[in-house]
Amino acid sequence: MKDLYELLNEIKIDEEDFEEMPVNEVEIARVKKNLKKSIKGKKAKKKSIVAAGLLIACTAVLGSTITTYAEDIPIVRDIFKALNNKVYNSYKENASEVNITKRHKETSVTINDAVFNGSTITLTYTIKTNKDLGEEIFLNNYHVIKEYDKSGYTASSKFIKADDFTYVGQENITLFNFNEGANKPINLAVKINGIQELMDEENFINGKWDFNLVLDPVASNRVMVNKQVSDEGLSIAIKSIDINPMSMFLVFSESYEENCIWDKADIELEVKDDLGNTYELQQHGGTGKGKAVDWGVTLEQLKDEASKLIITPKVTLVNLSEPKFMEVEYKDNTNGETGKANTETFEALEVKEVILDSIVVDIR
Repeated sequence: MKDLYELLNEIKIDEEDFEEMPVNEVEIARVKKNLKKSIKGKKAKKKSIVAAGLLIACTAVLGSTITTYAEDIPIVRDIFKALNNKVYNSYKENASEVNITKRHKETSVTINDAVFNGSTITLTYTIKTNKDLGEEIFLNNYHVIKEYDKSGYTASSKFIKADDFTYVGQENITLFNFNEGANKPINLAVKINGIQELMDEENFINGKWDFNLVLDPVASNRVMVNKQVSDEGLSIAIKSIDINPMSMFLVFSESYEENCIWDKADIELEVKDDLGNTYELQQHGGTGKGKAVDWGVTLEQLKDEASKLIITPKVTLVNLSEPKFMEVEYKDNTNGETGKANTETFEALEVKEVILDSIVVDIR
C-alpha cells in the first residue's frame, strides 16, 4: 500500500490553477517562521520532494513581497500596510524615518516612522519583548505637545503580533485646533509606562520608554468649503479639506437647533469623487461645547484626475433614557491597585436613520 508521500507525489498540479491572494508583511513573517520551525536538520530523502514542491508553491504565491529576515525576527518595512488600513497605504513614502529605540529590562520599543499632516500625528512602532502578550496589545502612554497644550488632542492605536515576542503598530494623535498652526513644526513627547494585552488586563509589562521628537508638517493644500446641510433639527457643515501627498484631512461640524428632539447623533460620511471612486476614511476625535462639535477625518489619498468630492452624511439619531448608574471595578496596572467607580449607562428609546443631501466640493 502506498504511503501518503507517494500518493502526493503522483498528483499533477498545474500552477496556473492557483489563485494568488494578497498578503501583508506580517503574514509573510508568520509563514516563514512556521516553515523554519518545520525544517529538520536531517539529510533530504526522496519523500521530502513533495514538501519542497509545496514550499516552492508557497513562495510563488507570496511573490515579490517577501522581505529579508534575520534570526526569525521579521523586519516589517511598511507597518502602515501591514495593518490593512487603506487610508494609510501611501504614508510610508511620505514619512520621516525615526528609528529610535528605548529599552527597559528585556523590552524594547522603537518608533519607526512619523508623519505630521498639520492636524494628525501618525507614528509606527516595533515592540520586542520576552513575554507573550497575546495577539493584540495597547500602550499605557500619554503625550505632551508643547504648541498644543491648551487645545487638547485625541489618540487611537492598533498593535498586532508579528512574531512570538514582536509586535508592530500604529498610533494616531489628532490635534483639536484643526485649522490653527498647521504649517508649524511641533515638539512631541511620548511617554510610555506600560504595555498590555488587549483582552487580558492581567497580562502586562511595566516600564519606562520616553521619546522626544520634533516633527515638520507635510506640505498640504487647504480647500475652504463651508457648506451646510440640515434635517431633523441637525446641521452638518463641511468646513475644510487639507490635501497632502498621502491623504486628505477633512473637518466637519455638527450642531443642533433649539427645537431638535434628538439626544444623540452618530454621523458617518460617505465620500466619493466625480470618477466614481469611493474613499475609505478614519474618523478621529472632536472638540466643542454642548451640541456643537467639530470633528476630524482622515481620508485615503486623492485619486489622479479627480476634480470633485461628493460627501453624503448618513446619520443615526437616538433618543436616550434617563441615566442609570452602575458600579464597576478597575485596576491600575502602573501600581497594581484596584478600585471602584460609578459609570452612567443609557438605553436607546427611539432610533431613526436619515441620509442628508450631498455636499459637492471642487478640489482642484
